Amino acid sequence: MRPILIVCFCFFFQVSFSQVYDSQNVSLMGQWDDSTVVPEPQLGIRYNGCFGWENPSDGRRYALVGSSRSTHVIEVTDPNQPVLRWEINGARINCIWREIKTFGNYAYIVSDDGYPNRFQIADLSYLPDSVHLVMNSDSIFARTHTIFIDGNKLYCASVHSAGQNGSYSSMNVYSLQNPEKPLLLRRLDQDYPAISQVHDMWVRHDTIFASSAYQGLSILTFDTVENKFNLVSTLTVYDYAGYNHSSTWSKDGKTLVMMDEVPNSLPAKVVNVSDITQPFVTAYFNSSDSATPHNPYFIGDSKICVGSHYEDGTQIYDVSDETNPVRLGFFDTHWQTTPATNTGDYRGNWGSYVDFGGGLVLSADMQNGLFILDISQSLTGIEQRIRNQAKAWPIPSHSTIFIDPILVKTCYAWSLQNAFGQVVKSGELFSNQGLSIQELPEGIYYLTIHASSNDFKLKVVKE
Repeated sequence: MRPILIVCFCFFFQVSFSQVYDSQNVSLMGQWDDSTVVPEPQLGIRYNGCFGWENPSDGRRYALVGSSRSTHVIEVTDPNQPVLRWEINGARINCIWREIKTFGNYAYIVSDDGYPNRFQIADLSYLPDSVHLVMNSDSIFARTHTIFIDGNKLYCASVHSAGQNGSYSSMNVYSLQNPEKPLLLRRLDQDYPAISQVHDMWVRHDTIFASSAYQGLSILTFDTVENKFNLVSTLTVYDYAGYNHSSTWSKDGKTLVMMDEVPNSLPAKVVNVSDITQPFVTAYFNSSDSATPHNPYFIGDSKICVGSHYEDGTQIYDVSDETNPVRLGFFDTHWQTTPATNTGDYRGNWGSYVDFGGGLVLSADMQNGLFILDISQSLTGIEQRIRNQAKAWPIPSHSTIFIDPILVKTCYAWSLQNAFGQVVKSGELFSNQGLSIQELPEGIYYLTIHASSNDFKLKVVKE
């Protein structure tokens, strides 16, 4: 068995911007690639999953990027100058799959490649000086395809227990009360053995959207009191159905974007989940006739979806109108492919990380490494459309007003003026949050939303 090593690199990798990338409303800030990372032999993949982590003690930011041989910890505090700080080797090389998520100061690293394999937990709090592995074992499980962390729970999809012939479970949930020693709470097959595979899941407050491969989408809850899974509903019949791969759920709980990976080139789906007992598809979208959608991510409280679309790279869509998705911008990380040669194969953008904010997005291209992108121009475009379309409702109102559609950023500063231009209230407006005007006298008011560049006003009537 190959030993596990942690190797420290303290030098810059040479980054070249000589390559021209097709893009719209997205700028390349930085790029990182290690020429010594060898493609695994089956599909020619060099890089796979990526995630981000910000050290709360000093504000430094890091990209955590999986590759065929290891996990790379790359500092992106200066997004124009990415620096490789550490490399954490796994139990084997030539890995197709590697996924990373964080909880507090810990990075949870998994792979679904065959034996030998291990579950790794790395303490990142010592960065940039060192990374400490606190778990490097198959004692909890050896393999899992993807992971998701919700609160203090770790959800794992397609889990294989220890050993070369370990048992299989479609999805497990573990407690992270002790983050260095996850404790198994429940296996999905204990409650629903008919769900034979979960490929990925998106979880919030123990509501689970499980992408169940050729069985479609399964919506479940995990009952923490009774320690069991409950199946709420399924979505198995829809146009362009295939291998249900992954999804992302909007913060308002009303919209899901899901992607079917096989056969290739299937469009992404927008799903109305306002009532999780009756989900239904409202629209379809794709970047081209042949790129395959892989992983979607909503930005903050918005309904801006950043998607990895394999050979078409990073795609950005506004799905606030769930019947009419609109592309806002893109960056094609896989310059080797042209529209004429795009086959939908396993090349290009595997996944992205969108939670740093400020328009900064990390994307991992399977052949070309890490891309650090600025998508703020795409968000400025949608902000202008929102400014043109936004309305306050209801008019008139007795007590509370709302802004429609949902704003892009997490929150905006706002002020409310009376007919004489005097400010009577001000504060911060969070997406989908109502503003109380119950205490104000009847009359006409003007709500000013302080956007990034230009303010805009909406008329409000109190009666």
